[in-house]
Amino acid sequence: KAMTAFKVGKTALNLPTAVRNMGSNIIQLNMSGIPLYDLPIWMGKATMEMANKGQYYSEAIRNGLFKTNWGQAEIQEVMNVIRKVEGGKFNPMDLASDLSKYYGKIDDFFKLTKFIEQMETGKGLQKSVLEAQKWGMDYSLASRSVKAARRFAIPFASYQYKIAPLIAETMMERPWIIAKYAAIPTIMQQIARQVLNLTDDDWKKLKSQLPLFIKKNSTYAMLPYKSPEGNAQWVNIEYFLPWQQGLAVGRDVAQKNWGELITDFGIGNPVLDVYTVAKTMQGDKPPKDPFTSRPIYNQLDSPTEKAVKTVEWIYEKWAPGMLTRHGALGTTVQGIMGEKDRYGRKVTPEQAAGKWVGVNIVSPTPQQAQKERQFLVQDAKTSLMQILKDPTVSEKKKTSARENYKNRLK
Repeated sequence: KAMTAFKVGKTALNLPTAVRNMGSNIIQLNMSGIPLYDLPIWMGKATMEMANKGQYYSEAIRNGLFKTNWGQAEIQEVMNVIRKVEGGKFNPMDLASDLSKYYGKIDDFFKLTKFIEQMETGKGLQKSVLEAQKWGMDYSLASRSVKAARRFAIPFASYQYKIAPLIAETMMERPWIIAKYAAIPTIMQQIARQVLNLTDDDWKKLKSQLPLFIKKNSTYAMLPYKSPEGNAQWVNIEYFLPWQQGLAVGRDVAQKNWGELITDFGIGNPVLDVYTVAKTMQGDKPPKDPFTSRPIYNQLDSPTEKAVKTVEWIYEKWAPGMLTRHGALGTTVQGIMGEKDRYGRKVTPEQAAGKWVGVNIVSPTPQQAQKERQFLVQDAKTSLMQILKDPTVSEKKKTSARENYKNRLK
């Protein structure tokens, strides 16, 4: 029940996730071979079919096209088990089940779009149904291990399980489709440089001032206008890409960042997260969020502040991301109140509006990058000192640690 509530809160009740899902589905249809310029035509026909319950819509229902979307396959599957255990009584979780059906309509719409495209290009009923299920995701077709993983350990395992072969097929048969999306940040960067009149020296200086989360991520695109404070603005398009997780995992492996690898792979359980935090609430050292590694509270906070921040953390664990202090709601309130953050930045209307539809615009400052750099240098120095002062560590390992420290600083 806890995992089901978590998944519904982070998807069906979260508008940014729904918008990103729509963007991802558009790219999936493009990956299937439908040109981008033709997509509005087929999507328009699907809209009319759904509204009028036309012939294609009826054919799709008769052939079970809408019985295997995310809500039906993942949430209803769990609800059926719960109802059996509880003898068919009314369950408050039925509300979560009902809400997930509306989220599943996104899958239904794009399946119908592919189905109509296939039917009207003469592929026949059987082929059209299979292609629509393939590129629109048939979540009911998954191995037992995947179904178990999505219930207890990897909440969104089935999406990665279904999208991986589609990405592989596209790379083999239509590699230019993925290449054009990979080129978007570079193209936007060149446009922004022209609009903002950035010379090569300006660009070099700007790059040196960027925080690491932008430097190490190739999917951050630069916007052609600056923030009110005069800082360059960036948007991460990664969340709209079907291969987003693959990019993150590949980046973690390349950088040997094993801690983030587990997070980016999607391994996690909200109940175990709460248990882990509760178990580490000992002494003055504050517990950390297993997902973000941020301390839940400061050790100098009062008991009341610690309790409030802990309750807020538990709320955020299940609540829709948009309805949290760090999400769209918090950002919008901050913008309305005209509050400045510690770097003197105000939330712009574009940043607040973007948060509600899954578009995260950031405007890092040189001071932010400098403070991050200072922290990382100090962290590396502390790690080096721990090794150098340890009498049980060999001289060979200490020499290696010094070299690693120099590389880290570089």
